[in-house]
Amino acid sequence: MSTEAPIHDAPAPFSGAADAENADRPADFILRSCDGLDFHVHKDILKFTSDVFDGMFAVPEDTGGSDPRRDGKPVLVVPESQSALHKLLCLAYPADLHSLDSYTLGEEDVDSIVAVYQAADKYQFHRVLRLLRNMLGQPALIDAHPYRLFAIAKICGLGESARKAVLSTLRSPINAPAAFPEMRCLSWEEGHKLHRFHHMSPIHDAPAPFSGAADAENADRPADFIIRSCDGFDFHVHKEILKFASDVFNDMFAFPADTSGSADPRRDGKSVLVVPESKSALHKLLCLAYPPDLHLLDSYTLSEADLDSIVAVYQAADKYQFHRVLRLLRNMLDHPALIDAHPYRLFAIAKICGLGVEVARKAALSTLRSPIGSTAAFPEMRCLSWEEGHKLLRFHRRCGERAARIVEQNRILSIAPVGGEAPLRFHVWAIRTGHNHAHCATSESHWSQWFLNYIGQLATRLQIAPSHCTVESLKLAPADRELVERCSTCRADPNRERDFENFRGRLADSIKASHEDLGTLNCQGVFVLELIDGNSAETYFDFSL
Repeated sequence: MSTEAPIHDAPAPFSGAADAENADRPADFILRSCDGLDFHVHKDILKFTSDVFDGMFAVPEDTGGSDPRRDGKPVLVVPESQSALHKLLCLAYPADLHSLDSYTLGEEDVDSIVAVYQAADKYQFHRVLRLLRNMLGQPALIDAHPYRLFAIAKICGLGESARKAVLSTLRSPINAPAAFPEMRCLSWEEGHKLHRFHHMSPIHDAPAPFSGAADAENADRPADFIIRSCDGFDFHVHKEILKFASDVFNDMFAFPADTSGSADPRRDGKSVLVVPESKSALHKLLCLAYPPDLHLLDSYTLSEADLDSIVAVYQAADKYQFHRVLRLLRNMLDHPALIDAHPYRLFAIAKICGLGVEVARKAALSTLRSPIGSTAAFPEMRCLSWEEGHKLLRFHRRCGERAARIVEQNRILSIAPVGGEAPLRFHVWAIRTGHNHAHCATSESHWSQWFLNYIGQLATRLQIAPSHCTVESLKLAPADRELVERCSTCRADPNRERDFENFRGRLADSIKASHEDLGTLNCQGVFVLELIDGNSAETYFDFSL
């Protein structure tokens, strides 16, 4: 004769017991795990966090049915265990999102992570799925349990985490891991593929000067350590140089190496450290870190080819605390020629790497030299949000409107500035009574036609490229020069050319000066790039210092 398994209440906060937090909002639904624990939950929270429960509760409840009830609450029996259900609901219920986003899974969490992920997927807890993907992609967790994380990622369909875990397995021998529960969920074929990858992954020596080959320079001081890139290149390096250049390696080498029974790989008697950086990034990082001719490096200008891996190099230098390399890279990236050649890309790199306010500010202002949106796509675009890109375009457009207004305001300046006791002198294009401008007069009686044509063209160009360079590059059109020559008054004025060039110069200076005051440091220590028109200000970028 069979007896029903006893029903118990789940641990807090799903026990159903009254407490100060839930006194005014008692649970109104029960989820019963397959091993007999009742989780007292709230329908509204389940509806908000789960598409499946949202659809379920949209249908009116049939109170006359045969579904179990307890204490007046409907009971839904689910196939998940108490452990999986408790972790799922803890992630689903409102929490401190920041603490969850930065939470690192422990080994005890990993034991039920597949069941939790599959339950979140089954009931469509989308926020929980996103949190779990972030947690399972953490480098520290992958490096601590690469084989197990590979299996978990394959079972849960997390391709990027699986790829990272495969690369992390290269840090240790293939027979190093103990058996773990998820092994039974993968086929022998999948495990065999991992074995083959591990054995067949070719290891190459890095290019000189990190190839390990004997040469005249290193004959009396051979390399004593190997850094292996994620794509299988061995960099033969010197511990003493790494200790001097990097705080992280200095701390690492402060502890004696454990060569007895260690699972860490070795080659030619040297310890091997496998890192997630690529050959390209690692080579550039080490070239900058090794003692070179400092004067040459300080004056080196980065090329477009160098930019392709600059973010990875900078982030690696920051990660391993190569402080001198970071300083060199900041100086190289803060180069006027580089910023003017690639302003949009340098703006993105400055934001991603946190280079400080000046590089990003200079790059944002340099975008004003070219038409809005004229840049080709570049790799760093994918690292910034659409919102940040849109802010840059809006900033460009507003600067164009502002520059066009400056042109209109300066148009009315009809008196040439003079020094000393000289009398005031009018520009020749400012038509006055008694001066015959028969061939260049306009319906707007105060200005010559050729001058108004130039002002109109300039205002249009500045809305597209609102920089002082636009003023400096736009000359008087041939048709307008003909108007000047046909007008005896304009043609005969000895000061016309000089006055017009001075006017253009003052106009360019006014536009340039209007950009100089863009950017302030607010009381919270945040640099704000903004436009101020009259009494209103619009903020475009905040750069945390």
